[in-house]
Amino acid sequence: KKPRAALRRFDSVLSVIEDKDLLNGAWMPLKALAWDARVSAGRCALLCAEYEAARFRWSERERSWTKTHLPQAIKRFETALIAVPNDGYIASMLQRANELLSDANDFPC
Repeated sequence: KKPRAALRRFDSVLSVIEDKDLLNGAWMPLKALAWDARVSAGRCALLCAEYEAARFRWSERERSWTKTHLPQAIKRFETALIAVPNDGYIASMLQRANELLSDANDFPC
């Protein structure tokens, strides 16, 4: 429950910021705040998707939460990697998010 609650908070922050931090000449503290919010929101979504995958691995339940939320997390990781393309931690989270989404899409309905 805590990662989902945190994700809602980060979503709220990012909805206010929109993509203003990506504009040329954007205020540096705004850029830093948005970058951190994107990475943290992605991490929260990844934690929730990992939980759903582990809990429903062998059941017939569709992984709807993962299918709904991981595409946005993937976009957030990709955006964060623009600023730091060699960040192995973010790259590994992006890779895992893609794996989980692929598994969820292949999951029987």
